[in-house]
Amino acid sequence: MAGGTLAGVVTRERGRAGAAPADSVAGALPRRPSMRFRRPVPVLAAVTVAGPVEQAGPLGGRFDRRLRDHLGGQRTWEKAEARFQEVAVEMAAAAAGLRPEDIDAVLGGDLQSQLGATSFAGRTIDLPLLGLYGACASCGEGLLLGAALCDAGLCRHVVVVVSSHHDAAERQFRFPTEFGTQRPPTAQWTATGAAAFVLGFGDGADGAAAEPDPEGDGDPADRPQRDRDGRDGHREGRGRGGGGRTGSGGDHVDGGQNGTAPRDARGDSAAASRRPCIVAATPGRVVDMGVKDPYDMGGAEAPAAADTIARHLRNRGLAADAYAAIATGDLARYGRPVCEDLLREEGFAVRLSDCGERLYDPTRQDVHAGGSGAACCGLVLAADLLPRVRAGEWRRLLFVATGALLSPTSYQQGESIPCIAHAVEIAAPGEAERP
Repeated sequence: MAGGTLAGVVTRERGRAGAAPADSVAGALPRRPSMRFRRPVPVLAAVTVAGPVEQAGPLGGRFDRRLRDHLGGQRTWEKAEARFQEVAVEMAAAAAGLRPEDIDAVLGGDLQSQLGATSFAGRTIDLPLLGLYGACASCGEGLLLGAALCDAGLCRHVVVVVSSHHDAAERQFRFPTEFGTQRPPTAQWTATGAAAFVLGFGDGADGAAAEPDPEGDGDPADRPQRDRDGRDGHREGRGRGGGGRTGSGGDHVDGGQNGTAPRDARGDSAAASRRPCIVAATPGRVVDMGVKDPYDMGGAEAPAAADTIARHLRNRGLAADAYAAIATGDLARYGRPVCEDLLREEGFAVRLSDCGERLYDPTRQDVHAGGSGAACCGLVLAADLLPRVRAGEWRRLLFVATGALLSPTSYQQGESIPCIAHAVEIAAPGEAERP
């Protein structure tokens, strides 16, 4: 990197003829401010669907739906991932006490080609669908855009859903799992699961929330009929209810384990006062440092994360210690310290908390550098980070989802890996109105 700073980041603007050099990419673009939402946008619900490997990690007891295997009763990994999204959206709507007619749009993303999981899940979800592809940064992109839609008054409620599947992703981007390819130490484990978040103002229908089955997808013998009934069930308002639901361990939790809250009819201000709220965001830009190794996602994504974090802090006029935690997406064991070094060179002494390191226990699980995948940071955000914000343990969280925008074709053609990171600032109840 030029001068040992972010000034060496490769972007289209810097490569354009006549473009003036910058001392620092992160500080050179004041015309691209962060988004400060006019109204704090409440996170009404957050739910998780987790695979077997994820359950064995340190957050295993906090997930709402625990899958018995990687197929989830389906014939293929790809169909299983679509099913994860269907279940997550249904659970999230129920936890927020919403009927299908209360939801204006679903923003979904996954890692499959042509957004296969999101698109096929959309047939059963049967709601207006906006497909997003930000690779492993899709969760941040969805939360940013969902908050913007609600803040602008274009939507009252949106659902953001993201998913990934270890076996489906390995087959698509690298080698089929059956091939048994040896992975280098920098390789990361693509998470199997899904996370869904409900954003918006006001509350939904009366009634008790549906209680999710934490142990999986039910009796396989019942599944065909349930799948046939899925579309009609949504139209009839299946899963409507209030905020109380069954937590991941089977105990009833008032307001839900992961950021939901009981229904209250007092309106927007009341909703914002008792729930975590999205107050600001910084969209990422594509950063490419020339890394070509698809087994080094953390190293490829670290400069994009540093660029977005530095821009967000400068645009917001805040020091890093204004946040109880700055949580990156999937930098994992090797990418996180690189990002911290880059930020230190930009004048920010930051100790990052990385979702790729929080999802698994490297002392007991052979995940090499840590976790990755569109579901990785979504699972950690919903099961671990948001509950801390809602409980008031953390006053303010900066969530920075990171993604590597490569494809099998670009990798085979020798292209380097363009990366992106989106920052979403989340405030605790009672903190949202502060600058």
